[in-house]
Amino acid sequence: MTSPPKKRLSAIEYAAVILRRADRDDVARRIEEVAAAPPPERAVVVVGEVKRGKSSLVNSLLGQPLAKVDTMIATSAQVRYVPPTEENPEHTANVLLPGGGRHRIAPDEVFDWVTVDGAQADQRIDGVLPIGAEIYTDARWMPGVIIVDTPGVNGLDDRHVQATIAATDGACSLLMVCDAVAPISAAELAFLNQASSEVGTVVLAITKIDKIPGQWRTVVEENRRLLKQYAPRFGNIPVVGVSNAFAAAAARNTDPVKAQARLDASGIVELTRELEAGLGNPERIVASNAAACAGVALNALRADLVARKRAIDDAPRMEAEMGEERARLEELQARQKEWSERQRQALNRLKLNAETRLRLDLTEFRDHWIKQIESRGAIKIAREGQAMTATMNAELRALIDRLAAHLQEELTEFTVEWLGDATLQPVAAGDAVGQLAGLDLRPQREYARWKNYVDPRMMAMASTGGPLTTMVIAMLGLTGGLAIGLVGVVTIPAWAALLLGPHAKKTGQANLINWLNENIKQAQEDLTVVIREVYNEFEPELRLAYREQLEESLREAKRLHELAKDQVRTDSATREAEAKKLTTELAHIDRGLEALVSYAAVKRPTATESSLPAVAAD
Repeated sequence: MTSPPKKRLSAIEYAAVILRRADRDDVARRIEEVAAAPPPERAVVVVGEVKRGKSSLVNSLLGQPLAKVDTMIATSAQVRYVPPTEENPEHTANVLLPGGGRHRIAPDEVFDWVTVDGAQADQRIDGVLPIGAEIYTDARWMPGVIIVDTPGVNGLDDRHVQATIAATDGACSLLMVCDAVAPISAAELAFLNQASSEVGTVVLAITKIDKIPGQWRTVVEENRRLLKQYAPRFGNIPVVGVSNAFAAAAARNTDPVKAQARLDASGIVELTRELEAGLGNPERIVASNAAACAGVALNALRADLVARKRAIDDAPRMEAEMGEERARLEELQARQKEWSERQRQALNRLKLNAETRLRLDLTEFRDHWIKQIESRGAIKIAREGQAMTATMNAELRALIDRLAAHLQEELTEFTVEWLGDATLQPVAAGDAVGQLAGLDLRPQREYARWKNYVDPRMMAMASTGGPLTTMVIAMLGLTGGLAIGLVGVVTIPAWAALLLGPHAKKTGQANLINWLNENIKQAQEDLTVVIREVYNEFEPELRLAYREQLEESLREAKRLHELAKDQVRTDSATREAEAKKLTTELAHIDRGLEALVSYAAVKRPTATESSLPAVAAD
């Protein structure tokens, strides 16, 4: 009877079989879950000062004119161009709400919601202002990639960019847009220097190369020099010259040869190549994560088998060493109360540091925004106040995300320091910090936009044609009926902002600053409570993990000690047979570790590209 053909195993399957044969089912299952995770989203976040051709470049990447050019996207907003899905087919759109909510709108209504002077700019949905919008379409030159167009107002505000990146789940590249008319500016260099470590890959696009066809390469080289001198961290980033005009002409041209020539001259192909290289391959990211987990698990098993083999090969010495280790662990077990107290004190210091860091971050956040508010006049505050509050909300959410990431890193380091090397995932840290990452702050207090905005005494003077009205009319150079008609048709808030000047400015600033202070106080109260809950939950989990780890280590030391003692009494033939079996298992592990390197490197790992025979066949 012919036996069935052996199944070819991928490196991950091979590692899982080895681990299950060693009774490590939980670890094998975790590795399989990591390998089966969906690929991360890939996103390009586009930033740049106004009038640099940013939205035109977004259109060039999309291959269609969806992004509005020369419009002011509100400071609080972002527009995301997302690959279509079954739920959200091509050319559908949503506005984005705080907390991840979405509300369906028509695609041609998007810019009514997100531009400064849009028809829906001040409209609320379920009591909150939208923080952006998304249009579902596949970018022609970057299929499968999310393209995020950041605001045209304060387009180089690092705080807003960080809020955008924090909301982008997955691999992310930053595309900074300058133009060929002049070298990179001091403000643009300052922005790069302020960019946090969350900004991994950066590509610099120099637009409008068609404006100066003979000199734009000189500008590119000058930009490289300036980057190396003033922003050395980004001194070697790709710098690509592009022409949105040529890209648009290529899209319109019906002659394939001429269209390709225009496309080549536009620089879009080279730009997308650099962006794709920075984003990496999503399947490879998943494969790399799975391979890393499997490698940790196989190396841990290998260390165990090496220790067992030593117990056989050199039983007398192993018996002595394991006896000493057993005694050491038993002493640690007896001193757990002392360890717990020292650990509690160290953790309490971390908690106080986290609360201090939160207080300082919120103070810096408040001071930054008070400066922004105080720099605006009455009319600007009247027009932009709602958008500013939405921006503050988005930046506060980004601040919370950064705080959660810092706590995760800090608690992970603490776990490693107090428990030893981290295994597949840090003990307790992830679950504890999850409370902060998923925190829903209390609803923001309502912004009293017109509270005390107009002084009744001033209104009385104005309504009776007093000297204040006369002065304003004189300043405007208006006469007679024209002045009367103007006063009659101007809306009260805009008229008040113009007419009442310093009072309106002071009141508008006070309303915004009061709103800011109240919400920062509320956020600090909420976040302090959660930080304390995180540490209160983490402390007993760490203590429990230490006890379990100590008990497991002691059990293993006892087992190896007894094994070594048994081997001293065992005949040589039995020892040789056991050593041979362990040598075979170690060979499987080494083969699996070698295969994992190839598995992580291939674009789409499959059993045919990275395969091994079934372990059970040996």
